[in-house]
Amino acid sequence: LLTQFDGKEGETTIGETTADHNGLWQISVDNNFPLTDSSYTLFAQSSSDYLSWERSAGVNITTDSVITNPKINSASSFNTSIPKLMGSAEAYSEVVLFKGSNNLGSIITDANGIWSIIPNNNFSDGNHVLHVTSTDKAGNSSSSEQLIITIDTSTLSNSYSALILYLKNQ
Repeated sequence: LLTQFDGKEGETTIGETTADHNGLWQISVDNNFPLTDSSYTLFAQSSSDYLSWERSAGVNITTDSVITNPKINSASSFNTSIPKLMGSAEAYSEVVLFKGSNNLGSIITDANGIWSIIPNNNFSDGNHVLHVTSTDKAGNSSSSEQLIITIDTSTLSNSYSALILYLKNQ
């Protein structure tokens, strides 16, 4: 027998099977006992005569079938060719930044789901369409909405030129 203890309602038998000649067994959870997204403690119990039972140590599992959609929370205009992009996603998920299908970098979010990535390639001046994907520890994946960013390094060049001109005149 495989039983589940939820800490509130006691134990529930979620499956029964017979071990093979090597003592190995397998139980598939199905619609008769769906494991909703939660934490569970599972125990295996065995008996050769159905009168005396031996119980295993509990195994803690967490089921997770959904993921929070990632977001890019960055500004949409930058005066540098290597902008720092920031956003949010599910805590401890892997976030990958894309321009089209090109992977521009990845990072694991922190405990609050916050991430920031500096792309591994420079952007040319102009508009660029970006999105991120996130994958949580359970393997659930999701994509953000697209963000169009504008790169304009000429404002940075003009600022440097004005600074140099100012310093020459001093």
